[in-house]
Amino acid sequence: MVESANFWESVEKAEVPEVNDTPVSNNEVEDKLIYESRPHQEISSRRYSNGSLLLVVFCIFLLTAPFGLAGLGIIGGREDLCFGTFEYLEDEKLHCVDGSESSNLIYSSSGNHVSVTYTEGYLEILRWEIIGDGGVIGFAYDDMDSDQGYTWDCVRVVTKSPFENTSMTEVTQIEASIILPQWCYETPKFPVNESIEQVLPFNGSAVYLYPNGITFGSIDLLQYSEDSSRYQMISLHTYNEDGTLSEESEEDGSGIRLLAKVAAIMYYILFALVVYVFSSGRTYIEHLGTENTLIISTSWMNKPRKRKTTIPLDSGSALTCYTTTSMHTDSNGHSSTSTSHHHNITHLSRASVALPDGFATEDLLRVTGLELNRQ
Repeated sequence: MVESANFWESVEKAEVPEVNDTPVSNNEVEDKLIYESRPHQEISSRRYSNGSLLLVVFCIFLLTAPFGLAGLGIIGGREDLCFGTFEYLEDEKLHCVDGSESSNLIYSSSGNHVSVTYTEGYLEILRWEIIGDGGVIGFAYDDMDSDQGYTWDCVRVVTKSPFENTSMTEVTQIEASIILPQWCYETPKFPVNESIEQVLPFNGSAVYLYPNGITFGSIDLLQYSEDSSRYQMISLHTYNEDGTLSEESEEDGSGIRLLAKVAAIMYYILFALVVYVFSSGRTYIEHLGTENTLIISTSWMNKPRKRKTTIPLDSGSALTCYTTTSMHTDSNGHSSTSTSHHHNITHLSRASVALPDGFATEDLLRVTGLELNRQ
């Protein structure tokens, strides 16, 4: 018995392995055991569809086509067109003259005011003043937006003819130097006593004004004579007998037309570049394959991609497809409803991540390898 006891005492005790009581996530264990590498996959989509780009291009072209085509000289902008008559003026050159003339006028004056009665039955009340080589003519009108009622509409005029030993530079300087008198800002006062003596604005002489600006290519002439008045629009460029522009006017306008063409060409080149930039934008969704991870990236003009989002996937991840509906009511009260489809990736233990629009559900299922969870 002693030997038996010594035998058991000499036997070494078997080692018992330690047990780790730290809990392990079922998803983590399952992912490590189940996930196997698969080939790299990716899908891409345009950031802006061809339909939307074409719609924008069409709308912008409609808005800018008149200006662009006129700048290129395809439509409009023809200085050789004359819708009036050709007349020789003081410079002994042929100009295009268009306008109207009224006859059988009746004038009456009250103080500084002149009343002009036309055969058509309407009355014109005006006031004028000569200032150096120019002047001001004001027309009284009933301003419905003003508490004062009647007010003056004053216009600067030049008494020198731009066709008779006066350069356009001098004409411009004269007009710019005219300061409107104080009565232009006052309420018109109409004296009762009228003079029987005929008083003609600017003593019957013609004056010139530029309502469209000096660079418009024409000037306006205004003249009140004893029994008539005329308002004419006169071209600054001159013509040949056959109605074509004179060589002098062609040379003067060639620089402006060239600049207009260059500006139109540059505009359309810039416009085409902007359209190309927007059409080249793409969004990529790729699965790394060696890792259960999605990468969302973008690129412009075929440049290297820029990573936007990294989405790790696990066994608790799923692809969710949902729709949103919006209602719009126009100014006429008509309502319309639009529906759009969207996708995101949900996780059991993390917040969901939205995916870019423009991808089909079937393509997303294929590249992600996830199951579909509809909402």
